[in-house]
Amino acid sequence: MGVVYSQLLYETFFVADTWPVDDAVLERLAAQAGLDTKEFARVFREPETDAHVTEVAARAHRHGAFGIPTFVFRDRLFWGNDRIVLLKHHVARCLAEEK
Repeated sequence: MGVVYSQLLYETFFVADTWPVDDAVLERLAAQAGLDTKEFARVFREPETDAHVTEVAARAHRHGAFGIPTFVFRDRLFWGNDRIVLLKHHVARCLAEEK
């Protein structure tokens, strides 16, 4: 469900050009992803969630992230929606090399 929620969040922001940091939008996306909206809202507002988001943002900054979407896989940075296909190929290649 987390993956589905993430995909919906990206589509909302990058495809539909809707600012997703709005309680109603976030809860609608949670419902579409099959999440319990009351539980989602509760966890979303917990101090631990804010601390986690802050740490993830700090870690992304340490890796050189400067915008969204930014992905880091094995210390290689991929920035921009148009680079997701390159990220997928890189991950597939790395995983194939491990076999």
